Amino acid sequence: MKKITSFIGIFSILFSLNNAFAESPFIEIHGHRGARSILPENTLPAIKYALEVGVDVLEFDLAVTKDDYLVLSHNPQISGDICKDKYGNSLPKKGKFINKMTLREVQSYDCGVLQNPRFKNQKTIKGTKIPTLDEVFEMLRKNKHKNAQKIWFNIETKIYKDHPEYTVSPKKFAKLLYLSLKKNQVRHRTVVQSFDYRTLIRMRLLDPSIKISALIAKARPSFTAIAKGLNPDYISPKATLLTSDNISMAHFYGMKVVPWTINKKEDWDKYIMMGVDGIITDDPKPLVDYMTSLQLR
Repeated sequence: MKKITSFIGIFSILFSLNNAFAESPFIEIHGHRGARSILPENTLPAIKYALEVGVDVLEFDLAVTKDDYLVLSHNPQISGDICKDKYGNSLPKKGKFINKMTLREVQSYDCGVLQNPRFKNQKTIKGTKIPTLDEVFEMLRKNKHKNAQKIWFNIETKIYKDHPEYTVSPKKFAKLLYLSLKKNQVRHRTVVQSFDYRTLIRMRLLDPSIKISALIAKARPSFTAIAKGLNPDYISPKATLLTSDNISMAHFYGMKVVPWTINKKEDWDKYIMMGVDGIITDDPKPLVDYMTSLQLR
């Protein structure tokens, strides 16, 4: 009897998930900062790994150097949690600001030598530098993987309305990013996301064809207000803010819903059944494998 009950339970989950999939024909898998639970975040090795395990979208963050290079970094400062200097010395938790350093200075740091304390399975790669955005695109152009020339990008502009001294202006940030996307011929497969919507507005003025995504960390403003005020292609809320009702509301306004950051199977099931359009995850391979096992890929 227990075996029958267990079988019915598994069948019910699969049936529900397949019904959810029928309503949402494709669920995007976004590799968060490449694949930060496996390899150093926002680095070429992490991005290459995410590509190879089958993500649909490479998600990463950008900062701007003193000499106007776009570089991959989640923080406005060099983080002592994940980087050491070129001599192997430890750094403060919050080190020098990236916008006060040249590219040469930024790339002198080793940001692969330390394991991120949040991810015990993360492998270190000594000598890993902070890459430029152009270096990411160049690496993918040279890569022979079948999806290297068609994979999408979800690029966050790290900018701070309350701290304008941390980075360049929204206008300049958007222009630098636009020029790189145009030069590398990837505008048609890029989403630009931000918590600070000023860069999204600027990007839309520069090129309305580039998709934008509103990152959301709080319940207010509502999805309806964001739709009416910004009209983004995507919203990317903290996962715990989502309900079936507000996902339906987002879809009513033509916005795709891609929450962050979801790493557990029980949560994948929950949000797939709610009707999300994508999932941002720190460890994309298990999610790719799981979706494949459910015949959702």
